[in-house]
Amino acid sequence: MKMNKKLLILALPAMLLAACSSEDDTRIFNTSAAERLEAAKNDYKETLTANGGMWALEYFTNDEEPGYLMVMQFSTDGSVTVHADHKWIGNAYKTERSAWDVISDTGTVLTFNSYNTLFHVFSTPEDILGPDAPTNPITGADINELGYGHEGDYEFLLFDRSADQIRLVGKKHYKEAWLRHLDPSTDAKEYLAKVKSNLTDLNNRNFPVLTLVEPTGQTYGVTDFASGIPSIFPYDFDVVGEADPVTQTVSANGIHTTSGFRFRTPLSIKRANGTEWKLASLTWDKNGLLSNADGVKLLGPTPKAAFSITSFTWNVDTASFTADLRTKFIEANEALKASGKTKAVASIKISWKTPKGESQLKPHLVISTVGKSMLESSFEIAWTDDVNAAFAGLVPSVTTQKYFDATPAFKDFAEALMTAYQAAKTNEYNPTELVLTSSTGSFNVKKN
Repeated sequence: MKMNKKLLILALPAMLLAACSSEDDTRIFNTSAAERLEAAKNDYKETLTANGGMWALEYFTNDEEPGYLMVMQFSTDGSVTVHADHKWIGNAYKTERSAWDVISDTGTVLTFNSYNTLFHVFSTPEDILGPDAPTNPITGADINELGYGHEGDYEFLLFDRSADQIRLVGKKHYKEAWLRHLDPSTDAKEYLAKVKSNLTDLNNRNFPVLTLVEPTGQTYGVTDFASGIPSIFPYDFDVVGEADPVTQTVSANGIHTTSGFRFRTPLSIKRANGTEWKLASLTWDKNGLLSNADGVKLLGPTPKAAFSITSFTWNVDTASFTADLRTKFIEANEALKASGKTKAVASIKISWKTPKGESQLKPHLVISTVGKSMLESSFEIAWTDDVNAAFAGLVPSVTTQKYFDATPAFKDFAEALMTAYQAAKTNEYNPTELVLTSSTGSFNVKKN
């Protein structure tokens, strides 16, 4: 009898709850659960098709791949036009129309319910093929992904809706994605091309390592940023801890968009002293710099670093001379032509060579006419910081001295180049062109 009473007491809350549910949950919500689900479906459909129905999809498949940006245009007739240019379709811009719907399942679900080759390539459980297919990092052999593929989703639970964005969570693999509303006049091809254009300067072999800077001044090396899976490691900072790129390198996937870059989830970055901080995103500013509201900046090589790469040869743009330097260049050319011994200057190059009898590479200046060098000489560059440098120590050869003696204006021009300059980049992340400005004028140098 006591046992029966205990069972009755334990069952009572469930009985009361069932009684409340069976009566009618409209006492709390004014509508039934089925009605609320139907209303949510209709609301999402209206949001997705409103104001042109064009959205940018920021999509993730797994932790080993970067995010993919696509443009989706939802129509009220149940069709969606997908615009994409990702590498799994050959990096070429393509469009394809298929079906979509909002259904009730484990919640309100956006489903792409007819096959679209541009989008469903990520959710098809097939082996990944092609030149970008994953390989074993040790053996280089292809990895067989048959049975799971990219592990992407094509059905998403819908959360956090506003007129401008919707947060999605993959129904099967639970990766978060975002839909960001676009102006109906957006040209999808140009929109996607802009992202690739932004990456052009970030994705180059000349300068593979970028620099991340905290507001404190702590700096970090960043590699593979353009790939969407950057690796970040600390540099030594104020002798507080010794940085170890081997154990302190961290890496995570993110996505490049027209506004900048964001990690799929904020990345914990290790400082040289062992503490950590989080980085969620970086945004393009009007000056072409990636930074965020916390004061974090991603920088390219300094002018000093770029100009000091000994494998580079820099061509002086003779048409860019200004002020007194321009005057001296014109006078030198007129004197050379008037001498009858040679033609005007055809090229001026700065490279790195080891002078005869020495063991160290030094800057090397060559001034030539067509097929003939009039000046070849090593010289010194003394940098006082990352942007200020002084050129000095020109040593003319016997041949050069003859040209100097015959055309003093040529000598004046060559010696005028040996002065102090402030160097500026024309591109933050790909500084293959620098502007050198002195008290007597300026000129541009371009990597050969």
